[in-house]
Amino acid sequence: MNSCGEFAMRCIKYARTDSGRLKGDASCTAMMNQQQQIEKRTSDDDGQDPAKVAMVIDDILSLIQSFLSFHDLVQSTDISKPWRGAMGNIQEISIDFCKVNRTNKHNYVRTLRLVGKNLGETLKRLDIKCSKYLSDEVKDVLHNVLLPNCQQLRHFSIRTNLDMGTLLEPLAKVSSLETIEINQCCFSRPNEFTLLLENKPCLKILRLNRVIFGVPDQDSIADFYSEIGKLHNLKELVLKTRHMKCEQNRGRCWRSLFSKLGELHLLEMSDIDDEALCVISEHCLHLQALYAHESLKASMDGILKTLTLCPIEILSIPGELGSQKLSVSDVRGMCQANETLRIMCFFTIPDPRGWSGSFTFGKLRDTAYEESNGRVEMVFRYYY
Repeated sequence: MNSCGEFAMRCIKYARTDSGRLKGDASCTAMMNQQQQIEKRTSDDDGQDPAKVAMVIDDILSLIQSFLSFHDLVQSTDISKPWRGAMGNIQEISIDFCKVNRTNKHNYVRTLRLVGKNLGETLKRLDIKCSKYLSDEVKDVLHNVLLPNCQQLRHFSIRTNLDMGTLLEPLAKVSSLETIEINQCCFSRPNEFTLLLENKPCLKILRLNRVIFGVPDQDSIADFYSEIGKLHNLKELVLKTRHMKCEQNRGRCWRSLFSKLGELHLLEMSDIDDEALCVISEHCLHLQALYAHESLKASMDGILKTLTLCPIEILSIPGELGSQKLSVSDVRGMCQANETLRIMCFFTIPDPRGWSGSFTFGKLRDTAYEESNGRVEMVFRYYY
């Protein structure tokens, strides 16, 4: 067997392992459709037609490449021209720049250019991971070749501790995005991020995890919340940011953020207070999951009002509100306020002399079980 055949067999073997399998129902559906297309073409009577044989070969190569990580995809493009041409049918790519070094940087840049030119019309999901320095050459390809050509992109995520600056600016023109997930990134100014939210009528999921903004003024913070509030079709919102606390006109900030998010189903956010819960209770009437365990500033009355007006099924809050630990009466009140509640998750700091005693946990858990007739499950978690 020649080297190309041996590499193909290794790719197929890799594709059958969990490490090489793409995740998500959309990925599985796309690959099943591609497999059916291959079977249909190979079952045609005219199996000797060179054109059809070439199409089948392209489909097989594309199917193999769809299972590969970007690092292995880079290697596959060195085999031959058909392997490079088969990239045109790939719909999802995950790029891990942590694996880039001086030896393979040229191949990464070349493959990025190929992806940008060949997959502009087909790429639906793009995941980027980087925990160290990106060269100017890589940044140039991302900003000027890859991202501008991904006009049909639906899902985008990036995880890095780098300053984004204007690197993601081309995504502002991608109107088909349904998911934006940004993890551990830095932005000098809030408007560098809000620029990405322009012309996003299909956006349903927005996740900002541990995102750091340069210290902004209060007007920039208000504009930040206002731009997110314009995403009327948003169903899931995660806002875990630094330096984005409203210190002035908090009520106006909360209204600009939540007043038009009537389709919101999941909210995870830090620094929520009673004013925010009041606006959420009034406008987010489809809210099913509320994760407010980080720096919650609200009172039990605000939580009870939200539970009464919203069909919340999952509630995550701190084990202490202010200086008061949650009591049996608090748990009883939350179970009575909401008939859809299924899971209550309490976060607390590990303390063997206090809350971590099995008696306290067990008593609260038993109260929730009895008050809800077994409907509510209580879970305890620790801050770390």
